Amino acid sequence: MGANRQASRISLVSRQDGATLAELLYVLPLLFILFFGIIEYTYVYRAKSTLNVATFEAVRAGALNNASLSSMRNALASGMVPLYMQGKSDPVQLAKAYAHASLIAVSIDKLPADVVRIVSPTKNVFDAHKKPLHVKLSGEKKEKYVYVIPNDNLYWRDSKAKKVKINGNNAVVNIQDANLLKISTTWCHKLVTPGLDRLTHSLILKFSSSVEQQACNVLGLPGKNKSYYVAIKSHSVIRMQSPVYYSSKEKNLK
Repeated sequence: MGANRQASRISLVSRQDGATLAELLYVLPLLFILFFGIIEYTYVYRAKSTLNVATFEAVRAGALNNASLSSMRNALASGMVPLYMQGKSDPVQLAKAYAHASLIAVSIDKLPADVVRIVSPTKNVFDAHKKPLHVKLSGEKKEKYVYVIPNDNLYWRDSKAKKVKINGNNAVVNIQDANLLKISTTWCHKLVTPGLDRLTHSLILKFSSSVEQQACNVLGLPGKNKSYYVAIKSHSVIRMQSPVYYSSKEKNLK
């Protein structure tokens, strides 16, 4: 009788150990996702913070250079360099980091997305407030007689608001509002956590309807070592410090 009880106790303990092991196997993957998800989020947050600062540097470059897209792209790439620094900050490493950031910026522009997009002023706002002036444009050695949105002596200029269409809607914009440069930026941040990057792409990023995320999905490298990217965005606004010029080559205003 005692032997039977002892055997029953051993059997019960064995079943409990087996149940605990099964529960552990269920919980471990969740703990893995949670732990490495926190690590991944930290990297994404760092990238977003860097992009916020770089976006301000880009909009400031645009304010000083007639809303030139090329100036803003270069400033944005320079601002994203800290993300790609490895080891010591020597000139060679800086050059490599800038080349890496510039490559990502160029790649995004070639895909169906804009690394830098001017939200305001639009081409319609430009047409409503443009004036012919002699100005020295960014990258030019001499002054040219061109149409621009003037940014000097705004206090004495005609402050009458003008009706324009923005995104299909009627809006009222005066000369002061027309001199506010607002941009949006897009960056593709590479996910760094092995396994979790593929899982995030397969369950979430792959099915995103965002144009920016679709562009970042295309940016991934093919093959076994395929990389996965998440799209991050930022905005910034500043008052123009130079006349707004519409470049037919850049098509900076849309």
